Amino acid sequence: MFKAPKHIHNLQLLLADLPTQDDARIAAHLGLSADTVRRYRLTNRAPRPVALALFWETRWGRSVLEVDQVNTDRMRQNALAAARAELGILRRQVQRLAPLARLGSANEAVYDLFQIVNELPTPVRSPAGT
Repeated sequence: MFKAPKHIHNLQLLLADLPTQDDARIAAHLGLSADTVRRYRLTNRAPRPVALALFWETRWGRSVLEVDQVNTDRMRQNALAAARAELGILRRQVQRLAPLARLGSANEAVYDLFQIVNELPTPVRSPAGT
């Protein structure tokens, strides 16, 4: 559900993992003063919103997002594979049942529908891992 960590215990670790150690640049990014960031650094404490903002800028925060993206991609690929498999099953069923529609019955017009379904383009498979 939520991706953010429940507890952030060590602000110093977050600050050390940022791409810059310049308090003025960090402060500008957060919309704070450099003195405030220096105070957070000295006390090793910051309000939760600040700690969370810093977390997402670290390798750990980016890792959470990347793992979530990989998992989402895999889930979508699996759903696509399942849909393609089901489409194949349904196409085979239509091909097996289509000849039954040519019996001169009152619903022979349904055969036209089977022809339309059989003429649907086959989906192009995307390369694995994309």
